[in-house]
Amino acid sequence: ARGRLVSFGGRAMNPDDRAKYLNGPESPLFHKGATLYGLPEARRILGAESKSTQAVIVVEGYMDVIALAQAGIAEAVAPLGTALTEAQLERLWKLQPIPILCFDGDNAGKKAATSVASRAMPFLESEKSLSVALLPDNQDPDDLLQSGGRPEFESVLEKAEPLVDFLWHEATSQSVFDTPEKRSALGRALRLQASTISDKNLRAFYLADFNQRVDDLFTRKGNTKSFKKHYIA
Repeated sequence: ARGRLVSFGGRAMNPDDRAKYLNGPESPLFHKGATLYGLPEARRILGAESKSTQAVIVVEGYMDVIALAQAGIAEAVAPLGTALTEAQLERLWKLQPIPILCFDGDNAGKKAATSVASRAMPFLESEKSLSVALLPDNQDPDDLLQSGGRPEFESVLEKAEPLVDFLWHEATSQSVFDTPEKRSALGRALRLQASTISDKNLRAFYLADFNQRVDDLFTRKGNTKSFKKHYIA
């Protein structure tokens, strides 16, 4: 975090290589799951305290951080070839209360964002959350910068969704809820997500929000009866 060397890492250039990323061994100075590539540069931009209105951007890999830095966007960080850990999330929240997850717009990127969201849920608080800005399909940050430059990338960031919106869209975008069983499954899935939030007050607000969305969704589909009392308790 202070910009001092703790290890080395490499990105495979041959798609047939067994490992996409290769990092140095764990040591007293280097813990892969607690280290974020680009953190000292982001700290210089945002400040050491989480008072900046500018958001830290979390991308998938350190080649993405390098591409963004070349375009003049230095507030980006990345894990070291693995999914974000709880320790890395805590480091992000010390820097800025609502980091933006900016992953590739393909299925793998959406899956990665959903996985991070699930890992973050138990630790959410009123001033500790995430937002999500997925890139266009089959594009990574370098692709987007090559085609549209910095303005195009920043337009993606401006459309970042609050975490609750992202969870709702991922839960509902690929399914048709045309039977009681499917509606029940949607309710159960959202209830399980919200129930993992440790903060009781925030958990109650997530449950109430999901209640309202499901009620609105099924009422719009022609069901006049409210589902609130039967959906999530």
